[in-house]
Formats: sequence, structure tokens, C-alpha cells
Amino acid sequence: NYLIWVPKYAFEHNPVVFSSLYIFEILMIFAQLTAEPFLIYRMYHTRPLHRNIRLIIVCCISFTGLSSVCRLVLLFFQFKRISPVESDEASVVLLASLGREVGLGVLVVMPLDVAVERMVATWKWIWYEKESTDTVWVFIGILLFSLSVALLNGFCYIYDADFFRYIAVALFDLFVEGFYVSISVFFWHFVPKLRPKKRRLNAIDAAQEGNQYFDWLSRNLNRM
Repeated sequence: NYLIWVPKYAFEHNPVVFSSLYIFEILMIFAQLTAEPFLIYRMYHTRPLHRNIRLIIVCCISFTGLSSVCRLVLLFFQFKRISPVESDEASVVLLASLGREVGLGVLVVMPLDVAVERMVATWKWIWYEKESTDTVWVFIGILLFSLSVALLNGFCYIYDADFFRYIAVALFDLFVEGFYVSISVFFWHFVPKLRPKKRRLNAIDAAQEGNQYFDWLSRNLNRM
């Protein structure tokens, strides 16, 4: 049963407890949906951030709202005790379940999205920081990748295809790990100060040099 996260018998034997939890959840969802337009507006107009970063964060907030709306739909079917198989609303329940999984999936992939965007920003910074129209394709590519991963995970979860889901998660984890290793190699090659020097330093000098390096890196990133 993919309508709720707890077994049905637990709800039937403790209706007061679970009804209170669901009411609290519904109130939190409405509070979230009320605050999201203001968060989206404020985040999109945060000019020091690159436009693509703002769009990534806005999309994550929007998909979180989509997931919450789908959760409300599923709660409606739960309280009405409508069976998704025996009723004509089976497609609505399926879409709501898929929408909830996609919304959460896009949110989970967000750290990788930001890492990819920052790699492109560092690699092609002269072109990228101009924020011309063609730089939006970086965001579109990242969004399509996130949606593909979230849809695959959602379908595997809903249809109990755990074997394929575990394979997909393992491949995705290998891809993420490989990507972070490639980023480390990339920065090692293009940022000479990341390479260790041959001379040995004592602990105090090493800490001071490390602080100076991070100050230098922060200034250069802010300038970029």
C-alpha cells in the first residue's frame, strides 16, 4: 500500500494518535505552501547568486511544494477510505504517488546539481558569468537529469521493482562518487595552490598557510 508510510492496521488500531499526527502534518503542509511563494520570490531576486543557482533552488522549492500537494491528495484518499484499485480514481492516486516521489527525488539530487553547476562555472567562467541566454541550457540539462533520476526511482518504488531500484541507486552512487573524484582532480589541475609543497611545515605554519589559501580562494570565487 503506497498511500501511507505506516501499515494500515496501525492506523485502524490507533485512530486518535494517527489522526492527530495527520492533522499536524496537514497544518505543516499548508504552512509550507503558504511560505513557498515568498521563498521563491526572495530566492530568485538574490542577485549575488548566479541565475542558474537561483533557478536550481527555486525548482527544488517548487518540487517540494508539488510533493506536499500530492501528499494531501493521498491523505484525502486515506481518510475517505477509498481503495485505489476498486475505484475510478486509481489514476489520480498513481499520479499523486508518482508526484510525491518525484518531488522528493529532485530535492535529494540537489547537492549533485549544485556541484555540476559550480564545476561548469569554474571551468567556463568567462562565458558563464556573463549570464547570457545560452547559459540557461546548463540549468535545463541539470533539471532533465534530476527529473530522469527521480522518475526512475518513483516508478521502481511504486511498482515494487526493488531489484532494478537497487541497481539504479548503486549506479547513481557510483556516478556521484566518480563525479566528485573528477572534480577533485579538476581543481587539483587548475588550482595550483591546492597542490602540496615539497617543503615541510610545522603545525602552526601549516594552519596559517591553510587559512591564507582559503582566504585567497574565497576572494577569487567572489570575484568570479
